[in-house]
Amino acid sequence: MYGPLVLLGVWNKSYSHLSLCNGMYAYMTGMDNLVWYLYINQLAIITSFHFALIYDKDVYEQFRIACKLSHTGLCYINFVIHILPAIVYRWYIQQYNIPSPSPHTGIVTLLYTTVWMCKITKGNWWILDHVYGVKVPAKTWYLSWVVCIGTHLLLP
Repeated sequence: MYGPLVLLGVWNKSYSHLSLCNGMYAYMTGMDNLVWYLYINQLAIITSFHFALIYDKDVYEQFRIACKLSHTGLCYINFVIHILPAIVYRWYIQQYNIPSPSPHTGIVTLLYTTVWMCKITKGNWWILDHVYGVKVPAKTWYLSWVVCIGTHLLLP
């Protein structure tokens, strides 16, 4: 289970990509106990990302331009990077009847996310403009983080 901690130590990209790398690590090493952590992390990513898109309509267009994608392309990438992993994790949990490792799993995933955020923002907590290549109002970042934190804490 040290792989995700090593990745966290060296990763300097988006949290979505870090989560996908953790998923590949869990798959390659057969670590079923990571699937719940990955699933909760993915749900937190989905809820916070989509909250930002709904709350601030300009964010979607900024992401689209920063990624140099068409509207359809961004929708496709969003599905592949954010939604599809959650579907796969949930399917895996149900298919193999993986029990939740702890009632505090959401707290552990929140701590992991928080460590990433502290590392990646270098003191400018909560603001991730430089990570995603967009200029988002601070209020949108703050509210998106509140949704992310709530998702982690409301799930098992």
